[in-house]
Amino acid sequence: MNRHMKKLWFLALVLVAFVAGCNDNGGGGQPPDTTPPTVVSTQPANGDNGVPTNSTVTATFSEAMKVVTTTTFTLRQGPTLVSGTVTNAGTTATFTPVVPLAASTTYTATIHNGPIPTGVHDLACNTMTSDYVWTFTTAPIPTPRYVLTVDAIHGSVTKSPDQLTYDAGTVVTLTPSPATNYSFAGWSGDMGGTASPAQIRMSSDKTVTATFTVQGDLGLTIN
Repeated sequence: MNRHMKKLWFLALVLVAFVAGCNDNGGGGQPPDTTPPTVVSTQPANGDNGVPTNSTVTATFSEAMKVVTTTTFTLRQGPTLVSGTVTNAGTTATFTPVVPLAASTTYTATIHNGPIPTGVHDLACNTMTSDYVWTFTTAPIPTPRYVLTVDAIHGSVTKSPDQLTYDAGTVVTLTPSPATNYSFAGWSGDMGGTASPAQIRMSSDKTVTATFTVQGDLGLTIN
């Protein structure tokens, strides 16, 4: 027997062993299972946007399946395969990327149909009728948000816009209002000068102090 014939015999034996592992639901007078499995839901769903970059990708089938692998459940970013692992639990297969997904990126997930043993199949070895393909898009990188703390004694300061946090690059206008018998003397901390109102651009957490002095006082600063 030449090498070519030995290889054919080996492949035939592998296929026979594989098919033998399929459940024969035709026993006991029951008709055999010939219904192709289907994908009934996915997570993320087809067309989803704003998907977190640390997400896994899940497909739920209409029935229990034989083992789904990274050969039959793939994830691509454009033409590039995403590295990951696939776990199986009942009717669900989950693809877990090795590293987080890229932000603001569209991905294509595919459950591959094909002949035994390369395509997904149910316990009776029925394959799907076609590939199941869906796409989703990940969320953008969150814009940094910063806190602006304003301190003032013997007066007050209004912020416009007045928010708990600010997006990077936001310009905040600060307007000092002295208490009775006090006057505004200037700014300190992350902003200096005596402009009133004054503006500060948010590029990090910032703290600004408004200093007010008693009217007519020569150089005495009361914080």
